[in-house]
Amino acid sequence: MGLGRQVLYNGVSIILSSVSSVGAVLVLYAVSPTIQAFFIWLVAVNAVKTILLAVFLWRSLAPATRASRFDFVRLRSIGRFAAGITGITFCALILTQSDKLVVSKLFSLKILGYYSLASMFAAGLSMIVTSVFNTIFPRFSVLAATDEPALRLLYYRSTQLMAVLIFPMATILALFSSEILLLWSRNAEVARNAGPIMSLLVIGSALNGLCNPPYALQLAYGWTSMWLRM
Repeated sequence: MGLGRQVLYNGVSIILSSVSSVGAVLVLYAVSPTIQAFFIWLVAVNAVKTILLAVFLWRSLAPATRASRFDFVRLRSIGRFAAGITGITFCALILTQSDKLVVSKLFSLKILGYYSLASMFAAGLSMIVTSVFNTIFPRFSVLAATDEPALRLLYYRSTQLMAVLIFPMATILALFSSEILLLWSRNAEVARNAGPIMSLLVIGSALNGLCNPPYALQLAYGWTSMWLRM
């Protein structure tokens, strides 16, 4: 991703995701209809993906002038940045998972089901946001070190792109959440109860998506402290 090989990375991911999904159905149908077989298959596919990405990464790197070795000095030089990223990731993990824990403790399993269904539609926006972020962040990093005027232009266009991609979809999902859920589930009770939850989650996901370009810009300059405090 950092080398700008998003097409190669996404190609590998799409192919193996398809193999994972289709293969899981075949394994459960023809081999063993057990949860153990399902997870063993997922482990195997992800192991293959890890190996393939390592091979493609090695082949994408420029030829070295010396034998490769682990550089502790370089690791120490990025230690503060790495610590900031680790802290942000840890906090994000807590924030993105704690809502399910709170809902499961305070409400019934049925309400948790409504909440999980609504979360699925909000997660669709997150997929778009993540795709844009993964594309712009490596380029931001390069331009931050080489061409700041070009970085300003790319940042301006990236924020526009993010807004254009997520706002129309978020508006439709938020305003017509119950109708969309009714069309999708064919269940009026589900649509009535999960609709308001879906509207709020979609609005939150859209606003969070707009935060991603400035977040990518700050990471490109190695500035993690503000986001960690937030």
